[in-house]
Amino acid sequence: MKPSAASAQVPPLRPRAAPVPASGGVRVVAGVAAVSCIGFAVVSLDLLTTGFFASSGYDKLTSEYPIGFAVANVLVLALKLAGAAVAVLSVVPPRHRFLGPAVLGVCLWSAFATLAVYCAGSVAEGVGMLAGGEGIAPREAAYVAFFALYAACYGVLAFSYHRRAGLRPRHAVLGLLGAAMLGCGMAATFMALAALDLVPA
Repeated sequence: MKPSAASAQVPPLRPRAAPVPASGGVRVVAGVAAVSCIGFAVVSLDLLTTGFFASSGYDKLTSEYPIGFAVANVLVLALKLAGAAVAVLSVVPPRHRFLGPAVLGVCLWSAFATLAVYCAGSVAEGVGMLAGGEGIAPREAAYVAFFALYAACYGVLAFSYHRRAGLRPRHAVLGLLGAAMLGCGMAATFMALAALDLVPA
């Protein structure tokens, strides 16, 4: 007995066991995202060790609050490395992945939402500065533009993987909730460090 046309159009209840392979363009986007994460991770690692990339103002703060800034840099370093891993895992063959499609999809949506909110906040801050008659340095504008590209890369990866893995809308919603929980967790961590006088209040 052949299935009816209506039943054939019903989407699967579970994610596909093996997501459809990524296109060449998506692989390039994943590479850009991973390299960006690793580059930022190198900066965080340097701030924990040599301080080559640190400004004089940052050096002064870390000399006053060494423990707090070390904890913050370790946390940020871990997030950057996790972001690089998620980007790579989204395009490698399924046999080389240790995360299931649903978990990986949620992680991608969380990364995209986190970066998008950060980018939107930076843009809003820049608009506020311009509205208040303040100028924006080219370096600051380039920083915001880079993060917009960075967020867009994870947006492409999240949408692409969601479609290729046959994920459901709830996986995107869980990713957004995960980003909110991550933001709240980071904020709570810095509030705790400030309460312990390990970082400036």
